[in-house]
Amino acid sequence: MTEPGVTGRKPRLSVSRIAKVSIRVGFSISSIYRKVADGTFPRPIRTGPGAIAWLDSDIDAWLWERISERDRETQALLTQNKIVWTPPEPEKTPVEKEEIQEARPPNPLLTHKPSQNV
Repeated sequence: MTEPGVTGRKPRLSVSRIAKVSIRVGFSISSIYRKVADGTFPRPIRTGPGAIAWLDSDIDAWLWERISERDRETQALLTQNKIVWTPPEPEKTPVEKEEIQEARPPNPLLTHKPSQNV
């Protein structure tokens, strides 16, 4: 137990194995290893003989950096007037959806025609 007012307690760490890291970042396992080799992805730590894992804090930091890059690029494009934000179209009401469906000609490939046997 730590005495009141004494600091020095290390933060609790958590790790993830390759399958979980792959799901979190959306890369295949081979892509992760390739990016580690290229130096563009955090390196794993050895957790035992023949076992490695990634610090969740390293993955979090890497993801936050990707978000920052995206935001900087978006801001630069907005500043240069290269992209313009347009609001999405409002949802169509069920009546409008039916009117659109009725206005379409029938698809001959989907229309059932009885066979004519002579």
